[in-house]
Formats: sequence, structure tokens, C-alpha cells
Amino acid sequence: YIAMFNFADEERAVNCWIFQASMDGVKMYEGGPIKELWTGSEVTFRSGGMTTLVPAHGARLFRY
Repeated sequence: YIAMFNFADEERAVNCWIFQASMDGVKMYEGGPIKELWTGSEVTFRSGGMTTLVPAHGARLFRY
């Protein structure tokens, strides 16, 4: 799960990167669809990260 929070008084763009750990070491998540759990919408996570808008004093929760 990925939770993004915004404590500011205005909407903000929040950046996120996912790293996966395995017996072979740590690597960056290669990308694919990620579901936003409160709205049910899917966003595409590309290698290198994602940026999403989070409303003022709000949060967004994703599952990958």
C-alpha cells in the first residue's frame, strides 16, 4: 500500500517512488497499474515514480 498525505492549506502534487526488496537485492518497481482505493480509479506507475494531486488536508491511498 502507498499512502500520500497533504497537510497544507492548498492542493499539492506529491511524488512517490516504490522499491521492491527480494533475495536478489533492492530494485525500483518497474511500473504498471495501481488502484486508488477510495475512488477505485487506476493510475499508471512508470519506472521512476509517479506524481499525483492530493487535496488540501487530504490523503490518497493506493494498492499495487
